[in-house]
Amino acid sequence: MTKILTRSHTIDNKVPNPRETGAFTVFYDGACPLCRREIAYYKQQTAIGRIDWMDANNNPAQLKIAGITKAEALARLHVITTEGDILSGTRAFQKIWETLPKFRILAICLNYSPLHLLVSKLYEQFLKYRPFLQKLCMPIHKNLDHL
Repeated sequence: MTKILTRSHTIDNKVPNPRETGAFTVFYDGACPLCRREIAYYKQQTAIGRIDWMDANNNPAQLKIAGITKAEALARLHVITTEGDILSGTRAFQKIWETLPKFRILAICLNYSPLHLLVSKLYEQFLKYRPFLQKLCMPIHKNLDHL
């Protein structure tokens, strides 16, 4: 489901509005070691355009402006486009991948409906097992943080 961001300002000017900056915003679960590792990898890539990366745990004001609850933001990846649309799940990944040259072919492939449906179903399955996978990755992630 796509929602529209209707406010044109931010609370406390903490984060610029996507319409004003030309950047789109990504909300992710920074407490999740899997998510944190993936986002760190994306941040290392050279993006075409600007992306504002936001840990949903630390940005309640921006979540409120977007009309996304903290629970929704922690449950799955969300993107707010420069047009104010809210994308989640596979569509959010597709938006990110469109701006990262190494991933652009994946974004293009997701325009093919059967493939998009398959990837969406796989993502939904992943979300069911994410808590278990987080527990498995926690010791590994802690060791890697010290490097």
